[in-house]
Amino acid sequence: MGVPTRVRLRRAIIPAGSNGRSVISTPIRALLAVALALVLTGVVGVHPTDAQERARRRPTRPLADHVVLIGFDGFDPDYLSRAPTPNIDHLARRGALGTTEGPAQSVTNPSFATLATGAWPDTTGNVAYVYDRTTGSYRGQSRALAVPTIAEAVRDQGGTVGSAQYFILQDHGVTYGDPEALYTQPGGPCSRRFDDAIAMVEQRRVSSAGAEVTVPRIPQLLAVYCDALDTIGHADGAESALIPGALVDLDAQVGRLVDALERVGIADRTAIVLTGDHGMTSFARTFGPELIAQLAVRGLEATDLVIEAQPGWAASDLPVLAPPDGRHGSTGESQATFLISGAGVRTRPSDARVSVDHIDIAPTIAHLLGIDPPSASEGRVRFSLVEVVNLDRPR
Repeated sequence: MGVPTRVRLRRAIIPAGSNGRSVISTPIRALLAVALALVLTGVVGVHPTDAQERARRRPTRPLADHVVLIGFDGFDPDYLSRAPTPNIDHLARRGALGTTEGPAQSVTNPSFATLATGAWPDTTGNVAYVYDRTTGSYRGQSRALAVPTIAEAVRDQGGTVGSAQYFILQDHGVTYGDPEALYTQPGGPCSRRFDDAIAMVEQRRVSSAGAEVTVPRIPQLLAVYCDALDTIGHADGAESALIPGALVDLDAQVGRLVDALERVGIADRTAIVLTGDHGMTSFARTFGPELIAQLAVRGLEATDLVIEAQPGWAASDLPVLAPPDGRHGSTGESQATFLISGAGVRTRPSDARVSVDHIDIAPTIAHLLGIDPPSASEGRVRFSLVEVVNLDRPR
């Protein structure tokens, strides 16, 4: 199965008929009109000039001694306007706020795989909900990775890593029970994941698969993951009345972690990178069963088409339990919230929103830490966001 390095989808709209049902049951010409053409833009890699520029501008010492990587699943950029977030706002004033764009298939595991490696899904090998013709089966989500992560890059270059349920790093730079590359998965609410992250910052014992472990050093890279926004979005839609309260709690957790960094005296030497993996949109109607039936009549399979639905619709074969529900997976949800702040980060005007790609996150973290990026990284260091000081040669 070949998956292009970067697939750009030309969006087609599936209209609704006067009776509120999709018009998918019209003749084959109408059915084919909703298919999306796959426009392959070629391999997106690091050009030699990019690599030369990165080497030329690499600092002779780390810009940050530590980087905290926070992943909030389903953190749609629109959410920030719905509740007060004083801790996130404080960080934004000391850095930059904006959006990060992921793969066209805006699904959690492939998106986090790209964030962690700096590589597109055809390089990471992490794709989901696709038909694998070599095995004759559909592939769901997994934590499989064919290339190294930023955690592995840190470990290979002598640093330590901690991960509080930042799941895509498990066995890819962190593992249960390893004090210098520690993975924990406490489950439960977001506060429990931040409890573990704070315990690592304060070098207190933390439970890792039942073993009590104390990190010997504050991790050079510390990652923490929460899925509260994604859970609410799927259950109640992107406009859920529960989103503001969840966002207030997530902001409080960020504040707890920043307070811990200050208590141990490393706040001024730590950079914080916070991202979502994808956005979220709402739908109240689906046409999946009808689509599959019409394809079968014409001797086609769903694997022959890539389809994006009109807003308010989904191509799901599952019923809408309590409309609206929330969806992601299309280009319409490929953008997520992005924040970078702290040591080594330039301060930008509060109204100057930035835009990056998922593939840029890992190389930029590596630059802040003064190390080489993951070996398969296809992204670039966002030099506009980081300090350009103490270089090995003049600009």
